[in-house]
Amino acid sequence: MERTQTIDFRQTREVREIVNTTFSFLRLNFLKLGKSIIYIAGPLLLIAAIRFAGTDNLALQLDGAALSADLFGELFLMALLAGLAMLAATVVINEYVALYVQRGNNSFEVGDVLRATISHLWKYILATLAIFFSMVMLYAAVIVMAASVHPVLLAGLLLIGYLMIAFVLTFIVIPVEGLGALAAIVRSKELVAGNWWQTLSLWMLTYFIELALTMVVYIPFFTVILIIEINTPGAAGQSGQSENSSMHLAAATISFVVIFAAFLLHSIQTIALSLHYFNLVERKEGRGLLREIEQIGTGEA
Repeated sequence: MERTQTIDFRQTREVREIVNTTFSFLRLNFLKLGKSIIYIAGPLLLIAAIRFAGTDNLALQLDGAALSADLFGELFLMALLAGLAMLAATVVINEYVALYVQRGNNSFEVGDVLRATISHLWKYILATLAIFFSMVMLYAAVIVMAASVHPVLLAGLLLIGYLMIAFVLTFIVIPVEGLGALAAIVRSKELVAGNWWQTLSLWMLTYFIELALTMVVYIPFFTVILIIEINTPGAAGQSGQSENSSMHLAAATISFVVIFAAFLLHSIQTIALSLHYFNLVERKEGRGLLREIEQIGTGEA
């Protein structure tokens, strides 16, 4: 019965209703959405997990002189890989939601999500770069002006925070409305206008939900990693090297499982924001209501 149940995205909802609907959607689509994420974003997740598992070992092995430079480079690479994997997972989730809304829950497969992701990939990349560089340039300008006018720093930081929330619907606008990168950014800002506080409250609520659930996942992970490091033998001897390799393989495997779980948890905020996008569209434009009216007219004809 649950397999045929469909979530109607084109509705007005309050923040509490959006969160509840998000968890209902995840419950009904966990397997297919999970497969989409692991098949499409999985390679990046795997690489990030392997690098993550090796970073802790690197920190323990490097001496104090080499620690700062080498470990910083390793951490930067890991952060870059994690960022790319997060971007890939976010794109996949938004494409999944767009297909779900457009076709229904039983009318598309993982391959359709992959094809849709590839077709819009360049738009996501351009949108990410545009938002990133606009924030960097704005932040640099704020720091420069704040050197002579201190109140500008607070005003500038508030402006950066405002724009971050204003642009937060960009990635769901791209697959649903088919707009280009810059047009999607502008569209997001237009939708959030007048609803900035509601958008911020939803963003913060889902962020803290994800954070709490992620901590639940990571606590046993770090416990296992600590046990592995304590029981890892020295490099001397073939048996020691073999056991050492087995320990690192186990760490990499656990890292992948935990990081994949963390990326699945990230879908909470992504889906909630997609529901909020449709909520704002209905409040401002009533597209769902107009569609229902058209369907009634067609039925009567």
